[in-house]
Amino acid sequence: MLYTNRITAVFTVLLIMICLWSCMTPAVIATQTIQKADDDNNQKRYREAIAGYQKYLKLAPALGLYRNLTMEADVYRKLAHASSALSEYDSSLFYLHSAVKIDSILEPNAMNLIDDYRRIGLTYGYKGDYINSIRFLKRSLDLNSGMANSIKGTKRNLAGDTFLSLAQVNYVIGNFREAELDAIRAFAVFRKIDGEYRGLMESYLLLGKIRIEDGKINNGINMIENSIRIAEENGLNTSRHYQALGSACLMESKYEEALNYRLKGLEQAEKSGILPQITWMNVKVGEIYSRLGDDKKAENFYESALSYISGTREEKLAFSTSLQMELGDMLQGSSINFNSGSLTSSALASLRLGETYEKTNKPLQAEYYFGKADTIFNLMGSSSGQAQAKLGLCRVLISKGDYRKAAFMINQVSEATANAEIAWQLHFERGRIYEQQKELLSAFREYVSAIEIIEKIRSGLSIEEFRSAFMTDKVHVYERLILLLIENSENRLFNDLEHPPIETAFYYSERARSRSFLDLIGNTKISSKNVSDTVLLGNEFRLRQQIGKITREIEMSRLGESGPGILEDYLETLNAEYVKTLDLIKLSNREYNTLISVEPFGLTEIQDLLGDNNAILDYWLGSEKSVIWVISKSRITAKLTKYGSEEMGKQISDCRERLKPGAEDLLGDLYNKLIIPVEQEIHSYKSLFIIPHRSLHFLPFQALVDTSGIFMIEKYDISYAPSASVLKHCSLKDPALNIDFLGMALGNMSLGNFSSLPGTNAEIRQIIQLYPGGTAKFEKETSETLFKTEADNHTILHLATHGFLDSRRPMNSYLLLPPDEKNDGQLTVSEIFDLNLNSRLVILSACETGLGMLSTGDEMIGLSRAFIYAGTPAIIVSLWPVEDATTAILMTRMHQYYSAGYRIQEALSYAQRDMMNCNFTPSVERGANHLVWEDALKYEIESGNKTKARNPFFWAPFVLIGFGGNSIN
Repeated sequence: MLYTNRITAVFTVLLIMICLWSCMTPAVIATQTIQKADDDNNQKRYREAIAGYQKYLKLAPALGLYRNLTMEADVYRKLAHASSALSEYDSSLFYLHSAVKIDSILEPNAMNLIDDYRRIGLTYGYKGDYINSIRFLKRSLDLNSGMANSIKGTKRNLAGDTFLSLAQVNYVIGNFREAELDAIRAFAVFRKIDGEYRGLMESYLLLGKIRIEDGKINNGINMIENSIRIAEENGLNTSRHYQALGSACLMESKYEEALNYRLKGLEQAEKSGILPQITWMNVKVGEIYSRLGDDKKAENFYESALSYISGTREEKLAFSTSLQMELGDMLQGSSINFNSGSLTSSALASLRLGETYEKTNKPLQAEYYFGKADTIFNLMGSSSGQAQAKLGLCRVLISKGDYRKAAFMINQVSEATANAEIAWQLHFERGRIYEQQKELLSAFREYVSAIEIIEKIRSGLSIEEFRSAFMTDKVHVYERLILLLIENSENRLFNDLEHPPIETAFYYSERARSRSFLDLIGNTKISSKNVSDTVLLGNEFRLRQQIGKITREIEMSRLGESGPGILEDYLETLNAEYVKTLDLIKLSNREYNTLISVEPFGLTEIQDLLGDNNAILDYWLGSEKSVIWVISKSRITAKLTKYGSEEMGKQISDCRERLKPGAEDLLGDLYNKLIIPVEQEIHSYKSLFIIPHRSLHFLPFQALVDTSGIFMIEKYDISYAPSASVLKHCSLKDPALNIDFLGMALGNMSLGNFSSLPGTNAEIRQIIQLYPGGTAKFEKETSETLFKTEADNHTILHLATHGFLDSRRPMNSYLLLPPDEKNDGQLTVSEIFDLNLNSRLVILSACETGLGMLSTGDEMIGLSRAFIYAGTPAIIVSLWPVEDATTAILMTRMHQYYSAGYRIQEALSYAQRDMMNCNFTPSVERGANHLVWEDALKYEIESGNKTKARNPFFWAPFVLIGFGGNSIN
């Protein structure tokens, strides 16, 4: 009975609901539809809002007497707003014009018509059609005539909005003077309206941006801060405010502050859900990275901006001319900019075209476009733009030999701007003029002034990756100074320098290379994640876990072609978000603010680490000429050579590609270029510390061969360092007194797409014989967590596993270890930076562990640098994929010598010579420690290896980086 009653009750309720629904009038349904759409619009659910409003418009004709045209016009405006928020500007214009049709026949709705025209003008502005934008805004202003003095607040508000909209478009197109007048008019209107905060906020913001553009930075910042105060008091979005503050910081070359503001602006934009704002903020963040010299990160943000614009890539680039100029076709982007009606776009397009023609050696075209940009920037009243255009003109004039006109233009720019980024360029260009006019001492002083400004800006950057990237396009200043001194080292003009020209040139080469790394190891160790923002740290952990998971899924994927592609796209998105999160963490880490710029060591201090039997061979690869310094305990010499960095880079690349079958011809040619010029200076030394430059970091000097067929390693013990000052710092590290070995082997385990390395088990079993009490872990006994836990308890660390080089994101390069519940098995560069090691030697017996990303500023970001920063003074790494068995033999042999008391540099050199000569018995002369060879390696020694003996592919990949002068004793 109870069950029957329940059924009856439910049926009755359903019947009542059906009756109520059937009794609802179209007017009620229409009202509820609008209410639901309004709620979606307020919650930024724009797609749902558009669907709701369109549903209402379909219902409207059926309302009969209840049809409300005023409401329909209002719905069209709401549809336009939602479409604009989704960057669908053509749809937005259609809806606004539909509203105009209705409002034009409703006489009492003149105010709505004025607002329609204002919105149409703004939307054309969003599209980049500034001619139509101005036309419709002026039509709105004409209709609005007289309303600014109206006693009714709503009419005043509308007048203020129209003035403000016109000011915003004028600002965007570069009519700064008109923009300022319109913004002041808008401000005056909004001040008279009680409770009007949005208009005041926008007026303050726009006036602040205009003042900044005019070079009145402090006044502009004050305006923006007033705008932020109003916005925060009323819960409004502050994305554009932070973007403007970022621009102010850029004007003063405060790059990290600018980046911090713009990342905050991007965060605010993402919270708002307004796609145009998100798109633009991605572009503006990319601009900062581009200014810092980090083109890869810049491109990531530009590509992210593109992802928010609908259509094909070509349509996206055509739609967004800023992105067209950054990522697309330069000429196409310029054409769109010239036809947009925007002074700003035309000026920037002219400037970029001038730079493009300058790089392609077309001086006449470059001069024309730089001159055009100068004229337009002058019309706009943009002092910073004019300075950049005149600098471009100056460079072209110098290349043409018109030094008088170029010098006059430099003086004009100097008087017009105090921007540090412009100032160093002015000194450099003035130096070029003096050098061409043979006023060498004046040229030297100008170059020095340019370098001092560069390094002052650089010292204001707290994060070492930014310091490294910043130097990318500044190295040519150091190069010009170095070559000036070397080429004129006998000139009496330089007699009054504090140090002789050759020594001074060497000092400036040290100031140019690996500076961010020198800063790191010369300061107190910084924990990259020592911040109080738990949300940021949580995001970093979550993203790292996701990246590890997706990476493993890609490696193990057995899906069709589309599967891995989708995963790789997702991984790219995660990596971009991870990079952004890491930078936010570092920007909020107070420890980085304590990072000071460390001065390179002087020549005398560097010579102190040398003995009678060793010397430093220091290279500088210039664009057309190169320098080789030889530094001994008592003297320094320098040789100028006629090969350049591009030629050398191509030759080294060819050599590396041909190493497996043998490349003695290329190795011989490289010997002639790199060693023959200084052969007489170095022939009496036993060991060489080599300081490579640019592509030379990827060359194994030990494999260079002379005309007699003798390899460099047969004559010298060889090691490497990023700079002489870094070598000195490594030599100052006190080696631990105890000897405690930790070895890990991947062995027969295969992880994802990485194959097993059976020879590594034998490698570690062999080596552990030489270190009684040492620790050896194999296969599943090893893990990333175990290494992180145990590494700081051992003085010799030997990892026999795979290495992975991520050339796009070098901080994500890693060593492969088995994963566990705490770690993903990828020991990345960024994670190694956070270790605290007490080791005297680290050996990475893996593939390509010595490689990394090399910046023009000669910063090698990779595993070797990370381990040196973590605490080891010496690390042995590989320059190409290595063979399993021969690596096991070479590593075992090296430890035989090292454990017997030889210096690290000697131990590796002796092991490589033994590999070449098939000598694997303990040498009485050398006194290597004895061990029992395993059968597999013994067979390789006695048979297979003999055919490989002289081939550098098998013995030359391993290099010692850091100070290898310490022995186990």
